[in-house]
Amino acid sequence: MPFQIAGKATVDRANRSALFFKMVSPSYFGTLKMHLLQGRLLADTDRHGSPPATVINETTARRYFRGVNPVGQRILVQEIVPGKTALGDEIPWEVVGVVADEAVGNLDDKPRPQPRQCM
Repeated sequence: MPFQIAGKATVDRANRSALFFKMVSPSYFGTLKMHLLQGRLLADTDRHGSPPATVINETTARRYFRGVNPVGQRILVQEIVPGKTALGDEIPWEVVGVVADEAVGNLDDKPRPQPRQCM
């Protein structure tokens, strides 16, 4: 998904960097024994209707938040609207935590930037 860091100069959507997004439940991190590096993990209170929260991996933090604490920053991503081909309005996801990188497809995979949001 194309994204933008809130508060930075606006970049045309066609020219934005992209991140690999996963929608996960709060139990995802414990199930995979992921290591929290900073902030907090997603909680049961991070649901539809509450302020959008995301956890990013260390590669995302290093690449896009160099020299800045990513916790409390916002990532703007257009909403995926079920049943529609067009994307919705941009949603500001607050970064609440940073976790260690994980393998994505297989054990040889190199870490990629990955925010995770609650389902």
